Amino acid sequence: MNLRQLYYFRTIAELEHYTRAAEKLYVSQSNLSHAIQELEGELNVKLFLRKGRSIKLTKYGELFLPYVQKTIETLESGISTLKDYINPNSGTVTIASFPSLAQFVPDIIVRYVSETNRMNVHFQLGQESFYNLQEKPGIVLTTRQARLRPLPIHRKG
Repeated sequence: MNLRQLYYFRTIAELEHYTRAAEKLYVSQSNLSHAIQELEGELNVKLFLRKGRSIKLTKYGELFLPYVQKTIETLESGISTLKDYINPNSGTVTIASFPSLAQFVPDIIVRYVSETNRMNVHFQLGQESFYNLQEKPGIVLTTRQARLRPLPIHRKG
């Protein structure tokens, strides 16, 4: 079983028509049929019943479809999250600070946005111990020399 077969299965189930599914997926109808036959062979069940030009899910296909949809949605969500994470123009900057230094945070945020032109960045302020934060901060504000070296707001390079 492969991801391509699952995409094909989901599309055929939605459209209930091989030709329309093949057109939507930009594949030949014979490739689509072959992929579904392989999937049915691996699962050892028939997933579709042919009714003239249209098709319907069998009880096995109806049982399998929600799992395929959930799998594809989870994968696409993971891909989207990964793309957002590696996109330099979006993401979250975590700032660790003592409460007494919170007054400087707005200026730091304005400076960061103006110097980087990153508009889809969200800021998360943690006013607790560095070690208690769930994510490593990108900016650390301290009042005394700390063992942790503050990271630069913007690296040129």
